[in-house]
Amino acid sequence: RCQNYLLNSMHPVNKLLDLIEFSFIHIQHISQLPLHQRQEYGEITPSSEAVKELNERFQRSAVGYRFECGKIIRIDSELIHSEIVKPALLFISASEFEGPRSEFLQAHTHYRNGNYKEAVTFANNAYESTLKVICDNKGWHYDPKSTAAHLLKVVRTNGLLPDYLDKSFNQLASTLKSGLPKVRNEIGSHGDGKELRKTPEYIAAYAIHLAAVNIHFLHEAWKCK
Repeated sequence: RCQNYLLNSMHPVNKLLDLIEFSFIHIQHISQLPLHQRQEYGEITPSSEAVKELNERFQRSAVGYRFECGKIIRIDSELIHSEIVKPALLFISASEFEGPRSEFLQAHTHYRNGNYKEAVTFANNAYESTLKVICDNKGWHYDPKSTAAHLLKVVRTNGLLPDYLDKSFNQLASTLKSGLPKVRNEIGSHGDGKELRKTPEYIAAYAIHLAAVNIHFLHEAWKCK
């Protein structure tokens, strides 16, 4: 039935991707079972090899998708994905970052499905949640309702980000504070008022990539602390 569904070109692309995603989640689940249970399914390809082959097929077909961390995510640039998005995903794959990981993957899911407003919101949530997890991990106090701007003050006060950069650091901090939250506030999360505003695709892509850059940056600073 799955084969027939995939071979039927009349189905929407998103529905086909959903089926592929579910199938590979199932493959990964089977790979984690004890040997005697895996044998009940017959001879199957190890999940790591299956995922590698799937991503190679995506790349050869130039469809702009990859299977990462249990989700099919849309990629617009191989370079951005390999140098920015993937390192961010690896960082938040640690168990304590379950919240930020879920939000970041939800941002990708919304982006893939064309829900660009929601993609912006979840990208920002992942960024703020990453800051909170780092504060929790280090035992740094903050108000649970804190915004990204306040959380950056907390991590800076506690020395996560170096002060020796002086004015350069102030510019960096300003970018971190105003970049992604500003996109979220103006386009993603507030009410539309009388006019329904449509979030452009390129804004959603920018928000996701900016979130990934910020998360990766915080990870590198966290490793050195």
